[in-house]
Amino acid sequence: MTQYTDGVVAGMQMLYGEGFLSPGGASEVPDLVDGVEITGKSVLDIGCGLGGLAMMLVREFDCGQVTAIDIESDLIARARSAVAAAGLQNRVAARCIEPGKLPFDDASFDIAVTKDVVCHVENKAAIFAEIRRILKPGGKLLLADFFDNRAQAGENAASLFDAYVAGMSAYGLNFHFQPFDTYREALTAGGLAINRHRDHTAASAAIAAREHDILSGTDADAIRAALGPDRFKARCEATEMRMRALEARGLLHGHVVAVKTA
Repeated sequence: MTQYTDGVVAGMQMLYGEGFLSPGGASEVPDLVDGVEITGKSVLDIGCGLGGLAMMLVREFDCGQVTAIDIESDLIARARSAVAAAGLQNRVAARCIEPGKLPFDDASFDIAVTKDVVCHVENKAAIFAEIRRILKPGGKLLLADFFDNRAQAGENAASLFDAYVAGMSAYGLNFHFQPFDTYREALTAGGLAINRHRDHTAASAAIAAREHDILSGTDADAIRAALGPDRFKARCEATEMRMRALEARGLLHGHVVAVKTA
């Protein structure tokens, strides 16, 4: 059963912007792709959701072709409708896939991008190995994700992290958060070398604070109506816990550029 009901999709877009289902939305994308040559490149958008990132890569960064994939068939249906409405069918293809092996030939893409998606995947080494396989020689992975930092941040930060995870579960979303060192090891094991890692935690905490302000204000009526009272309450609590966990650094957020090794 999908984690993304109509109400969840509507509420997330009200918070994150049209076409986006993760914090930061379109405003975070320039930071993620900064310094990476993307013009004319073939891109695989992994966990594309509603297709907002894929369409933005074409319209604002002039990449050549984006294949946008997700395991949620209802999200892909929405993404295809949005792509068609934008007239981008010739440059963005949205495709529903099954979890596991990616349905593409070796060395098919110049770039893979995934925004706040790998935290939903339990076997991170396996997905990174698949990403390496479908990248061309010298191809890059652009990764934005959240990391479990409880072991480094102390008891209070760990408690806030746990509260955030519980809040997201109550909201209907499940995660497999891991420390950044686990990502580093999984990337290396998968044949991807980290070229750059930028700590985005402070900016992500500020994003969560803005969401908290929206949810606490009079403009939240439309979100409340979309979610219903119980899920709206869970959304407010989860956002507050994410903000606090990021501020205490029990939860981290980062941007990574990794390169396919020989």
